[in-house]
Amino acid sequence: MTDTEDSPRNTANPSIFVIQTRSARGAASLDRRLVAFAGEETGSALLNNGQDEWLLARSTQKGIRTKQGSNLAVFTWLARQPGVAKVELLRGKVAMKRWYDNPPAKAGRMDSANPRKPLVDGKQAGWFSWNLKMVGAPEAWDILEWDRIGKPKWQNPSIKVGHLDTGMTEHPCLGFHDGSAGSTGHVLIKEGANVYDADDHGSLPLDPLLSTGTPGHGLRTLSVLCGFQPGLFAGVAPRANIIPFRVTNFVVVNPLINTNNGVAEGIRRATVDKGCRVLSMSLGDPCFPGSATGRAVDRAYEMGVIVVAAAGNVISEVTFPGRYARTIAVGGVSENRRPWAGGSYGSRVDLCAPADEVYRALRDIGGSGRAGYSSKDGDGTSYATTHVSGAAVMWLAHHGKAVDDLYGNTWRRVEAFRHCAQVSAKPGPDWDSSNYGAGILYIPDLLKTSLPDPNSLVKVEDLAADDQA
Repeated sequence: MTDTEDSPRNTANPSIFVIQTRSARGAASLDRRLVAFAGEETGSALLNNGQDEWLLARSTQKGIRTKQGSNLAVFTWLARQPGVAKVELLRGKVAMKRWYDNPPAKAGRMDSANPRKPLVDGKQAGWFSWNLKMVGAPEAWDILEWDRIGKPKWQNPSIKVGHLDTGMTEHPCLGFHDGSAGSTGHVLIKEGANVYDADDHGSLPLDPLLSTGTPGHGLRTLSVLCGFQPGLFAGVAPRANIIPFRVTNFVVVNPLINTNNGVAEGIRRATVDKGCRVLSMSLGDPCFPGSATGRAVDRAYEMGVIVVAAAGNVISEVTFPGRYARTIAVGGVSENRRPWAGGSYGSRVDLCAPADEVYRALRDIGGSGRAGYSSKDGDGTSYATTHVSGAAVMWLAHHGKAVDDLYGNTWRRVEAFRHCAQVSAKPGPDWDSSNYGAGILYIPDLLKTSLPDPNSLVKVEDLAADDQA
């Protein structure tokens, strides 16, 4: 067991249990036993971290600790469970850094695209995935105007989304068909940049799909935001205009772990240089944010850029930049409309969206390189974030000039969206609004909600409070 604390100051840092199982069947059996400790929360108590390797959700960890009395007792209890081969407890930033510096290779399994899930002209015909149904995406597509050639209003070229992640991966749902690394019409690759790899600044934002970090994460999240492959797949806002940036190789962007992450630079380029009106950031810092990131978020907020960020996974505390009050922080729910057990929560969460077994695009890593789709292990507030980012695009497109006339390029545009998203959100059963925000994103009602009076909006001043309710 690793139990390293480098100073008393850091004893509040999140601890993480890493569990290795003997088989997938053993992991499934363990997961069923562990979910009971999450109380009213549902979803997966184990988050896949590689072949037969799992991270224990912090909410579940706390439930076990209530019964067992201490982290040491939790460790002992887990180690004795059938099917468990090894348990590690990482505590303190030194231990976490050692682990994250040497992450295991991730599995690259996927299902082939299923032709029984039809789509016609960007609209669903019959079946659609549970996550799209929950947020009302197909109904929202009907509300928005379509031109005579079937182009939806949300594809307005003036509404661009800055996607800050591990970079781009070629996939048919993003418009790649011939293996070329160029713009695909809606994914504006040449407008983006690689601001992560120290020796490759300025190059195209392509994810090299190496075995370390979270390879392919940019593809997976982006597919849920804007993907579209006729007859096979659609994201929340199909073919919305995207400018991708490779700002990290790993979704944990703590500067102590991932020293050369380019989050702040990516925010600056997307907003100041490229004029993106929405930023989608499915990544997080669980411990100490860099001051440059906070300043970049401040500037984006003052410009009226809607910054959507993940609440986080595994640890209970909301991670940065979602923990900044000037972002729209998104938590996760499961198909039964209850909080997903693996998601972070707290007073900083604005609303929730689907985060459990989300159907998304994949590309085989370290194998054949084939492309496909799957919902297996499609868990995380990363996916919840892209649902809200897609909704922000639709909201801007639906109201058009009215938003600009009322709020201009100011913080009021962000607060107007936050207001509309929260007022229209739908609480799940026994909803805890103090930890999971106003409810679950529902895009049709978001679009129908009246725009608030500019004078009624309140500017957020408290940006980076370190406390978390």
